[in-house]
Amino acid sequence: MHLAQGGLLIWKKHPFIGTGLGDIENDMKELVKAKKLPGNLTWSRLHNSYIDVLARSGIIGLFGFLTGALYIPFRTFLTCYKETEKSSERAWASVLGMALVFFFAVDGVASSCFSNKGVYVYLGLLGPLLGLSLRERQVVKILSPNSG
Repeated sequence: MHLAQGGLLIWKKHPFIGTGLGDIENDMKELVKAKKLPGNLTWSRLHNSYIDVLARSGIIGLFGFLTGALYIPFRTFLTCYKETEKSSERAWASVLGMALVFFFAVDGVASSCFSNKGVYVYLGLLGPLLGLSLRERQVVKILSPNSG
């Protein structure tokens, strides 16, 4: 809780562009020295992905993060699911993709799931699922006699 509070205090100082990618630790140490946070909180991660991104890159970075990492992939999977036969491999890949994005979105509230190794897991699963979801769609467009 104190880490999230520290992240919000840091964000209030730099609301638009944040404090920078490598400055969170120093800013947390300053807050502890100024007695705005208890104890010796010098973690490099804030245990909340959204507050972490907000403190590091401001409201602009949070908007980019939410759009690029969560909204666009989820919307792509949802669109693919709506356009396909429900028992196909593409439909299953789309459902798994939506579940993946949803899981990481929810997990981000209680942990920094997009930092360190979490981002590799997310991207490592997201890429193949997007590929499977979009694959048939592209083949159909290329082979369609009505395509110009």
